[in-house]
Amino acid sequence: MSALDLLLRCRLSPLKLVLLHILKNQQMSKRGLILFIGSSIVGGLPWIFTKILLERFQPSSIVLIRALVAGLVMLLYSMQQKTLFAALKKWPWILVFALIQMTIPWWLTSFAQKSIDTTVVGLLMATIPIFALLFAFIEREHSAITRSRIAGVITGIIGVAFLIGIDTAIGKSDLGKVLLVVLCTMGFAYGPRLVRRHLSEVPTSGVLAVAMIFTAMIWFVPGASSWPTDTLHTKYVLAALAVSLLCTAFGFIIYLEAIKEIGPQNIALLAFTNPIVSISIGVLFAHESISLGLMIGFPIIMLGIYLSTSKKLSTQLLPN
Repeated sequence: MSALDLLLRCRLSPLKLVLLHILKNQQMSKRGLILFIGSSIVGGLPWIFTKILLERFQPSSIVLIRALVAGLVMLLYSMQQKTLFAALKKWPWILVFALIQMTIPWWLTSFAQKSIDTTVVGLLMATIPIFALLFAFIEREHSAITRSRIAGVITGIIGVAFLIGIDTAIGKSDLGKVLLVVLCTMGFAYGPRLVRRHLSEVPTSGVLAVAMIFTAMIWFVPGASSWPTDTLHTKYVLAALAVSLLCTAFGFIIYLEAIKEIGPQNIALLAFTNPIVSISIGVLFAHESISLGLMIGFPIIMLGIYLSTSKKLSTQLLPN
């Protein structure tokens, strides 16, 4: 079965549009298509599982669960790939990377989700390519500066302003918590730039493994001290396993494999599919309403992402 045959059997209409765009520009294998769909789904799920865990866990405990379980899996994966020891030699820069990519953002997003919907978080995470370009402009990377990309950054920022402004004005979202998520997206956007600059010779799997272990160590005492003392319901155990194993460990592994298979330019299209999954899950399973700010901001942000990712942006992704 060809990748196109597999695509035609896919019933996710928004996902079809993105995948058809890929197949129009580059021939993709069946394996590459499966990896892309897997990354699209898994990348949109962490926020709903975090929302479930917040019913019983503090943000520090959620970060500890996610980092410790996923870190152990990535540790084994990096050892199997023989990348761990190369990463350990660069541990100071990996610690800096962990702080801006995992340790602080994971806690901030969990804390923010106490007051804002999964749909809003998922859409704001889609702005990472826009902020990646903004950093490229600030640091005067002339190869990244094109008319379409400048238009994409401006359009994306306008979309975020509509999303935040309208929902805050009507009392749908907490402005402070939303701005915390925006700050996290900036960290997620800058992290790969730090890797490219200081860790370009270190395999990504090793960097991720060490970064997660660092994060687990930092949050161990706060997370363990706030751990629930009574018996946990099965749904919380499953949510914890999902956010750590499925969304983080397995998610990073298939993401790295997808980059190898379909290339960085095509993997950047996850910025379209991940928020579609996040919003769909939030509406269907968390019974979240689609706010006026989301309805207006979503298409504007998607247009900004389209303009921003019109050509390959090397600073947007982790080097493999």
